[in-house]
Amino acid sequence: MNENRPPLVLLVAPTPSPTLERALASTGLRVVHSNEPREILEKLTELDIRLIVVDGRRFPRGAQEVATLLHEGMPENTLPTIVVVDDIDAAIEIFGSSSAVEILADERLLVHAVGRSLKTQKVHEDRRRAETRFSRARLMAGFASWEWSLETNRFACDLELLEIFDCGPIRGSVQVEDLLGQVHPSDAALVRTAFENRRPHQIEYRLSSTSARPIRTVLQEAELVQDQPNGEVRLLGTVLDISELKDAQTRIARLVYFDSLTGLPNRAYLNEHLARVIGAAQRNQERVAVMGLDLDLFKRVNDTLGHAAGDLLLREVANRISRAIRHGDSVVASGHGSVDLKPTTSSTTGVDRENTAVRLGGDEFIIILNRLNAPEDAEVVARRIADRLSKSVVIEGAEVFVSCSIGISLFPENSDSPEELLKQSDAAMYEAKEKGRNTFQFFSASIHERAMRRAKLENGLRGALEKDELRLVYQPKVKLSTGETVGAEALLRWTHLGEAISPGEFIPVAEDRGLIVPIGEWVLRHACAQIHAWTLAGRSIHVSINVSSRQFRESDFVDNVARILHETGVRPDLVELEITETCIMQTSERATRTLERLKALGVTIAVDDFGTGYSSLSYLGRLPIDTLKIDVEFVRSVVTNASCRAITSAIIALGRTLGLQIVAEGVESKKQIDYLLQQGCSFAQGFAFSRGIPPEELRSAYKAQPEDA
Repeated sequence: MNENRPPLVLLVAPTPSPTLERALASTGLRVVHSNEPREILEKLTELDIRLIVVDGRRFPRGAQEVATLLHEGMPENTLPTIVVVDDIDAAIEIFGSSSAVEILADERLLVHAVGRSLKTQKVHEDRRRAETRFSRARLMAGFASWEWSLETNRFACDLELLEIFDCGPIRGSVQVEDLLGQVHPSDAALVRTAFENRRPHQIEYRLSSTSARPIRTVLQEAELVQDQPNGEVRLLGTVLDISELKDAQTRIARLVYFDSLTGLPNRAYLNEHLARVIGAAQRNQERVAVMGLDLDLFKRVNDTLGHAAGDLLLREVANRISRAIRHGDSVVASGHGSVDLKPTTSSTTGVDRENTAVRLGGDEFIIILNRLNAPEDAEVVARRIADRLSKSVVIEGAEVFVSCSIGISLFPENSDSPEELLKQSDAAMYEAKEKGRNTFQFFSASIHERAMRRAKLENGLRGALEKDELRLVYQPKVKLSTGETVGAEALLRWTHLGEAISPGEFIPVAEDRGLIVPIGEWVLRHACAQIHAWTLAGRSIHVSINVSSRQFRESDFVDNVARILHETGVRPDLVELEITETCIMQTSERATRTLERLKALGVTIAVDDFGTGYSSLSYLGRLPIDTLKIDVEFVRSVVTNASCRAITSAIIALGRTLGLQIVAEGVESKKQIDYLLQQGCSFAQGFAFSRGIPPEELRSAYKAQPEDA
């Protein structure tokens, strides 16, 4: 193989995805294509293939067809294989936990997966080469050797042993004590015992470092031999320097058990380590805390500053967590200044003598606290971590603030199962998020009940689209001066196993688990189709459609909207997209560009929940928007609360000044209507006029429009 040429990758797919091909091309690798089992086998036999990438999305039967193809074309394949699929759960069930197959559900991760696979393969090859050298040395009697007469105490060795032990070049001048003097102090007792026992042995130990050499590891084997005819008993030994082999094993272990970004242990390490910790705590009757930690709104950093900045932040978070869990630290972090981060290759080990920090992936971490005297000790550490993470970080000139939500489960109070403790800390962490973030929660029975409910909702939501459990109702928007219905807002409803689930309960679950994006697309498509159906029936009804913050931040959101408008045939001017003020303010510059692209499609834009996002007047005036929707909390208290009245009046005046339509949400009483009319608010919606109603009822209630309206 020509070492200077880029590695060769076999891409298996009927018609590979163009974006996948471009991703592979960007790595500089050489790529060959194949699709038939016989051709695959020929290429693997004739070419120096280093990696296999399978685009499973291009096979009609998905992962099952890929598995069959790999078995027929590569029955004895040991090469690293990456399979890109749509349904990762089905793929895992088919391929199992094979270490040779890595499954991806997002081709954007392909470049990183390819680099990691090739790097791991190289480490394995280095290890195999080291093992080959070891075997060859045994065959060629290339060991350092020694012999020791147990009767006369005479010790003799070859020059290779003197070289390994750095004892000098004079043959025969060294004694057993001289060798022991070169052994690493931590291993000296093991080696001394082996010699004093005067018996056959095989031991592995380290030699101390010298000015010329680092610490080395050797393998020593010895056997008893009795000479004939004098009967002298000797111990014959060989020593092999296996430092390279140990280094290769260490590198492999680091790849397997440590996170390459932060240097913290990873999920694989956690599974084994937590079981050992709990086992030791059971034997010693000690208390252990398991903390689940998630950064609050971390995605905002990636969206605004980029993934490189997000990686820098994660490294600093890992450093701060690791320092915070060390025993003996003060509870109150010192200093209030910012930390200015520059790209660096250094990282923290994350493993304290007793406490351990683990990165699960993304912005999720696990902290294991050992030998706690009381549950309050875990609270002290949780507060310390939160305090240290609250200090600002300067990343590439931008000051960034983050906070965290922490869930805590305890052994033995909550469970003695490592798996259950992890689940419980996760449930408590989500409880902390629901309580407003930037806090911590201990696991409890009530949290368990809510977690089970949340898990049930999550499982149900995953199949809600396929089972046709979702539907839309439409809440009329009314012109206050006449009571005329002039539009509507599409509202999502979900009925699961006969139970009507409140949007306030299932929408947060969909947001947390990333299900809101496909659900939001379903809402947009069905609402647009309904608007078009009304238009064909002679009713031109203007409908507002809610867009989640996560959906709005998707890079292909505008393209998806354009596609749905085209495919449904809806008139764009009858579609209004509602985006919350908070979502717009979190990514102001990017949000403005997205809104401008949406406006270019012909839709109108409403700022939802206005009054909660602290928009500046100058910034609001630059936004390409059409409507302000006053947050329901202000409208609900407008009659009884002077502050809410003042805010509501200011929003109405602001909207009129900017030429925007003003809609009051959540109107429930005549007093609220009277006040809104008095202040000049033109439109409203709420239970005072109507709840959400089915499409056919809205059509009947809506004033007929000319067909060409």
